Amino acid sequence: MKPTAGHSSSGVVRVHSAREAADVARSHDPSGETLLLESEIVGDEVSVESVVADRRIVRSETTLKLTTENSDRFVEMGHHVGPTALSEELEAAVQDANARVVGELGVRTAATHAEFRLGDAGPVLMETAVRPGGDAVWLLHHLATGVPLESTLCAAALGEITEPVCAEAQRWAAQHYARATPGHEVAVTWNGPPTTVVSVANAAPWPRLSSLPADAEPQVRCVLRHKPDGDPVPALSKSGDRVCSVVVDAPTGRELDAVRSRAEEYLVSSQPVSHGEEDRCASTNRGRNRS
Repeated sequence: MKPTAGHSSSGVVRVHSAREAADVARSHDPSGETLLLESEIVGDEVSVESVVADRRIVRSETTLKLTTENSDRFVEMGHHVGPTALSEELEAAVQDANARVVGELGVRTAATHAEFRLGDAGPVLMETAVRPGGDAVWLLHHLATGVPLESTLCAAALGEITEPVCAEAQRWAAQHYARATPGHEVAVTWNGPPTTVVSVANAAPWPRLSSLPADAEPQVRCVLRHKPDGDPVPALSKSGDRVCSVVVDAPTGRELDAVRSRAEEYLVSSQPVSHGEEDRCASTNRGRNRS
């Protein structure tokens, strides 16, 4: 069930029976908002970031997503971009589905973001919007391709693009969110090699990172603090409950996973409310291995 006016996974919940659906409907804020009851599609989740210029897609790239599949909520906990993120067949099917969506909606000149589930019958559209993707998705595509999506969008808006932009991924890039302990308090500490640590809470600016050569060493590019220290850590039910994340890039998918795992060892995200140093808690994201 999904509120039509929600965002950041807020209010989205898996229900297992008509009774559960009715309970969710009764407990929902009675503001007149429509609730969607959808069939669940089981399979990997991807998003497609596109730039459309004069009704023509001039750039379109796929992002793999990690979500909390083992619960009744669907919170995004990671994004992966790379040269071989999907097989050629699946990549073609996803891009074809996205092109059909953009065409049916009559998009003129804009950025579009579409989310698909890869079910047994192929890609199934979950949602789409005329906007850039959230989290660090556009940054990841810049790190992977060396060409910012923002520059492509500006060129499209100025009418300067007449042919598709070639921006193939030469490098792997990912964003992963740490899993903090509910009932503790936010306490983000980075104990690893020097890197950029930035607070992006309350709409603060995100860091500007340059892309690296394709064969550059794997790196932790930045640590992002999504909540202020001292805030209570809520149960993970929507994107706004996430505490902190790391952005990493590497020449290969295997090296990307290795540098991400090392980053998990260095990142402290929460501590007990008692503030006792002896009880200090290192809570890290033990997400699935996806390359």
